[in-house]
Amino acid sequence: MAVEDKKQDGLWRSILQAAAHHGESLDSKNLLLLGDRNCGKTTLLQRFQKNQEESLTKGIALDYSYLNVHDDQTDDVLGRMHVWQLEGEREHTDLLSFALNEENIESSIAVLCVDMSEPWELEEQLMRWIELLSAHINSLRLPSAVQQRCRKAVEDRFLKYAEPSPDHIPRHKASFLSLSKKKEDEASAEHSSVGTDDGPLQDEEELGTGGGGGEGGEMHSQEALPVGVLDSVLEVPVVVIACKSDVIESTLAQEYHISDDMIDYIQQHLRRICIKYGAALVYCSPAKDINCTLAKDYVEHILYGFDFVHKAQVSEREAIFVPIGWDSLEKIQLEFDAQRACNDVDAPFSSVIKRPSKKESETLELADAEDFQAFLEKHKSTIEKIDLVKGNSPAPTSQSLASEPAAPLDTTPTKPRAEPSTPATPTPSSPAGSSASPSVDNPEAIHNFFQNLLGSSASQSK
Repeated sequence: MAVEDKKQDGLWRSILQAAAHHGESLDSKNLLLLGDRNCGKTTLLQRFQKNQEESLTKGIALDYSYLNVHDDQTDDVLGRMHVWQLEGEREHTDLLSFALNEENIESSIAVLCVDMSEPWELEEQLMRWIELLSAHINSLRLPSAVQQRCRKAVEDRFLKYAEPSPDHIPRHKASFLSLSKKKEDEASAEHSSVGTDDGPLQDEEELGTGGGGGEGGEMHSQEALPVGVLDSVLEVPVVVIACKSDVIESTLAQEYHISDDMIDYIQQHLRRICIKYGAALVYCSPAKDINCTLAKDYVEHILYGFDFVHKAQVSEREAIFVPIGWDSLEKIQLEFDAQRACNDVDAPFSSVIKRPSKKESETLELADAEDFQAFLEKHKSTIEKIDLVKGNSPAPTSQSLASEPAAPLDTTPTKPRAEPSTPATPTPSSPAGSSASPSVDNPEAIHNFFQNLLGSSASQSK
C-alpha cells in the first residue's frame, strides 16, 4: 500500500513539475485593460479569445484572465498575455498594483476602451482613464533608470515607425521568438560584463519593432517635434480602442443626426489626444468583427515584436487604425480643414459634439384632440351630402336637437304595413345649411340619425 502511494505521489509530482516547466517556458507579457462598464471590453476580449477553450465572463473590481499567443503555422502556444481588467469602478484603482507594478511594467501594455455609441462622452472617458493610469504609475515611484528606459522605449517606437512594405513576407512567430531570445541573452551578457543597467537592447530593423519590414515611411526627429506631440508620454505603450464602431453608420446618423463631418471631427480630436501621449488609435466592432483581429495582432506586435503588416487606415469611418508613430499634426490638420463641423482647433469638444436631450425615436409628439361637437359642425355639410346620396334625412346638429322641446313618444301600437316605407327626403327648397331635425314621431328618422352619427364617429376613429 505504501509503495502504491509512493508511486502515485511520484506521478503527481512529475505532472506538476511538467506543468510548472511548461508555464516557465512560455514568454509571458502583461495587458492592462481599462474602460467604463459596458463600453465593450469583455466582448472585445471574447473576440481575442475565440480559439481558446476557456471563456471570459464579466467580473467585479479587478478581473484576471489570459490570452494564449499561438504560432501562425503550427498553432502551438508560444506565449501568454496576462489580462487584468478593471471593471469600470474607479474606486478599485488601488488594486492596480497587482496588475501593473515595477516588476512587470517593462513587459506591459495598456489598452484603454471608450464607447463609440455615446460619442459626446468620448473625450471625458478617455482623459479620465489616461489620468487614472498616469496617477497609478506615479504612485509606483519607479527608479529613475526604469522610468527613463520605459519612456524611451515608447518614444523610440513613435520616432522610428516605418510603414510596412507590401512586399514584406512576415516571419512566423516561433522563429521570431527564438531570434528575439537569442538577442536578449547576448545583450544581457554584454551589459553584465561592463556593469551597465540599461536593459536589453534590440535591433529594431531585425526584430520588427519599427512596424514589421518597413519601407522607410516618415521618420520623426525628436528635436523637431512640435508642441502637442509626445508631450505627456507614459511609461507603458498605450492603445486606445473605440468599441462599437458599427454604430457610426446606423445609430449615430439615424437617431442622433450626427453628420459625417462630426464623425470626422471626432476622429481627428481623438488622434490629437493620442499623439500627445504617443498612443495608437483603433476603431473596433466586436458585433461585426471589425478590426478585432487587427487589434489583437497589433497588441502582440507591441509586446512580442512580431512582424506586423497592416497599414494605417483613416478613410473607412468604422475601421480607423492609426498605429503609434504614423500620425502627425500636419496630417490631422489637413483632414481637419476638410470637415465643416468645426473650424476652431481649440474649441471644446462638448461644444461641437453635444449631448442630446433624448433620442428622437423616444420623443412623442402629443396632439390635442378636437372637440367632438366642433368636429361634427365642421363636417356637417359633408354628412348632409352623404345623407342625400343615401336618401336619408340630413343629420341634425346638437344645437337643433337642443332647440326643440322634447315631445312624448307615441306608444300607440301600429298596424303592420303592407309595403316598406320610403325614407323621407329633404325638399329641394331646403337650404344646404339648414339644421333639420328628425321628428320624434318618425322612428326611422331617429334611427337614421344615430346610424349616421355612429358611422361618422367610427370612420374618424380608424
